[in-house]
Amino acid sequence: MGLTSAFTRQAKEHLQLIVDLVMLNAVHLLLLSSVHQFLLLELVILSNITWVVIYAMLETQRQRRNWNYGRHMIESLRFVSIQFMVVFALNVVLFNGKFSDGLPVFCAYLFIANTIGRMGLTWFLRTIRSRGYNYKRVIVVGDQSLVDSFQREIQEKVHYGYRLLGTFSEDLEQTSTHVQSDSADIYDFLVDHNIDEVVISIHVSKEKVQSLLTYCQLNGIVINITHDLLDGVKLDPVDVSLRKDGEAPILTIEEDWLQATMRTDVKRLFDVAFSVIFLVCIGSWLFPLIALLIKLSSEGPVFFVQKRTGLNNRSFECYKFRTMRVNAESDTRQAVANDSRVTKIGRFLRASNLDELPQFFNVLLGDMSVVGPRPHMLLHTKEYSELVHYYNERLWIKPGITGLAQSKGFRGEIRELGQLINRIYHDRYYVRNWSFLLDMKIIFSTVWNMVSLQRMGV
Repeated sequence: MGLTSAFTRQAKEHLQLIVDLVMLNAVHLLLLSSVHQFLLLELVILSNITWVVIYAMLETQRQRRNWNYGRHMIESLRFVSIQFMVVFALNVVLFNGKFSDGLPVFCAYLFIANTIGRMGLTWFLRTIRSRGYNYKRVIVVGDQSLVDSFQREIQEKVHYGYRLLGTFSEDLEQTSTHVQSDSADIYDFLVDHNIDEVVISIHVSKEKVQSLLTYCQLNGIVINITHDLLDGVKLDPVDVSLRKDGEAPILTIEEDWLQATMRTDVKRLFDVAFSVIFLVCIGSWLFPLIALLIKLSSEGPVFFVQKRTGLNNRSFECYKFRTMRVNAESDTRQAVANDSRVTKIGRFLRASNLDELPQFFNVLLGDMSVVGPRPHMLLHTKEYSELVHYYNERLWIKPGITGLAQSKGFRGEIRELGQLINRIYHDRYYVRNWSFLLDMKIIFSTVWNMVSLQRMGV
């Protein structure tokens, strides 16, 4: 590989860094010429060095061909946040806080500029790759099923920019070629056609893998090894890495850092903040009004407390506004249409979902989330788990005040198995495809159903 070719390849690999640095220094120039003239040469140098160091340390910051625009925005926010913390700390230690007042403005502008730069670069690269430029040259080593699978992938996602130039059997013998080639030898083929990546089946023998791996390392070619164990498994929200710190290499699958943070820390923070705001701004006047109406409609307590099934099949005390007359079947018999036990005010509360509002206290206690599969009575959990396969998947996360199934209208009385199956289907879909955006959609849908009294239950 010549010096010019090597330089070009490195420039392509680090194109994201180049764009980031351009946008970083554009922000410096913008603020330097504005009323915020706090930017001195020291800060310019400091932020540039910090940017390069963070980029080198965080592998996730490098351009990925399968990243969407949303992922680039999130990575930009993460990157700017880390830069802010590092520069702020160095500013205090080295410059006695000289730049403290201007750093928030600098980082706000930087986030906007960096996001625009990243999205612009992504759009540009996707466009030229879809038109047949800036592609990676690839060969596949394996059986026909692996070749077919890879071809389908690159045809469906042209913007990834991969071009299959040839295929080889597990014995490293050429089976097909998509370019004119004078040699069927795989090693000659790799060099003659400047192959960028090789996709190898897990079934190729160790000796041949080792030989091919060594050759590719010496020639700067990326090796990708496929594994049947992961074929068809959804790996979008997880990171897969190879650990070599033991006696044998171990393929480690762990949740993507962003997904894990959003699902645990951010989701919990949102739950607490949303619950406090609701209880203070709405519950403070709505709860006493509902309590008065309940007391006037029938004898008994305002709240109904019942054991429900929560996270990992653990029971907890679930709070609701009482909608029925006090009866001995409340823990064993579900409400049905025109149930004689339901009071007049209780019927309205159930139809509008207002009876569920005390569960915001459950959210604050950590037993529930604002959004999640609805918690069932202990008896129903036992019954339903025997009727529906994979029912217990809905218990993998905290139950919610509202959920995907409820927002779609699957709530109230269960009269037949099909209704239960539909609910469990939506619960499992939510568990497997959770996102913060999905939570927001469910919340807005639930609020609309409450206001419009659509999709009412019993």
